[in-house]
Amino acid sequence: MITNFTYGKTTAILRPSPSGLWVLIDENAQSLNDAGFAVTMAESKFLDGPGSYHGFACGLAFADGHSEIHKWKDARPNWATGAATYDPPDPDVAWLQERTSARR
Repeated sequence: MITNFTYGKTTAILRPSPSGLWVLIDENAQSLNDAGFAVTMAESKFLDGPGSYHGFACGLAFADGHSEIHKWKDARPNWATGAATYDPPDPDVAWLQERTSARR
C-alpha cells in the first residue's frame, strides 16, 4: 500500500521542501466540484484539472510563500477536466505529483 505524507504543521514539511510543496492552485472551471483540488499519486491522471488561464499555464502558491506560473507541456484531449489516465504518462501530472506529496 502506498501512503503519502500529510502535513499538519508547517514544521512537518520536509519532503518535498516548503519551496517545492504547492498549497494553492488555479483549478480549471470545468473540473470544479468541491472545495478541494485532488491529485492522485498512484497513476498518471488528473483527478481535478488545473487551470490554464495564463497562456496554457497555471498559478501556484507554495508553502514557503513564493508563487509561480507553471507552463503546461501536454495538451491531450480532456486534459483540463481530469477525465483520462494517460499512456504514455503525462509529464504535467508527474510535475504536479512531485510537488504534492512524498512517499513515506
